[in-house]
Amino acid sequence: GGLYISQGNKLWYLPVSGGTPGTMQEVTVAGLDAIDADGISWDDANNALYYATNDTGDPANVGTVYELVFSDATTASGREVATGLDDSSGLWYYENDGKRYVYVLESQFGALFGINGFEPPFNIAIIELGEIISSVGNLLEETSNIIVSPNPFNQITNFEIELTEGGDFQLQVFNLKGELVSNQKVKMSQGINSIYFDGTALNSGIYNYRLVNNTGFKSGKIVIVR
Repeated sequence: GGLYISQGNKLWYLPVSGGTPGTMQEVTVAGLDAIDADGISWDDANNALYYATNDTGDPANVGTVYELVFSDATTASGREVATGLDDSSGLWYYENDGKRYVYVLESQFGALFGINGFEPPFNIAIIELGEIISSVGNLLEETSNIIVSPNPFNQITNFEIELTEGGDFQLQVFNLKGELVSNQKVKMSQGINSIYFDGTALNSGIYNYRLVNNTGFKSGKIVIVR
């Protein structure tokens, strides 16, 4: 549904729908003051992003790996996974035999600037993250069911939402530019819930919806016809 980009010590999300980019949105990250990603790899099952960072101009800051776990596309919590790496750059998230790993390139890039030498080895560090736990970052995707009827619709439609656990939710609707055009805050209970959506003020076209709570999100499309 989009791209993550590191720029200006911040993380940005660029939504993409049907090949059309939307509006760049800043990602709010709890637990980290700055995001300077030199390499990015995504763990789809856990809604997690891993990245490496380094400062080739500072021999004391030779490389660190971080983890971001997302509750929705633009909200995440971050933590440090490993430090003390040698000029870390690219990395790769990998699963094997029930375990999770990050493979990190220690490129010794600082050698090009005379900060350290070209002593071997040029290394790939393997960091074990632990056992595979499916979908810990997006439980809502697996534990909810959404039926939109009618769809397409002219003015008003109904979201029938089946939940295994109730609570506070947001029903968000975005246009194809990634702009938020509607945000309903609703409290729902376990079982089947109905939410009416009024699209009278919106133009004809395709829109993306997202049901969000603190365990993740579930998304889909609606179509308005006039």
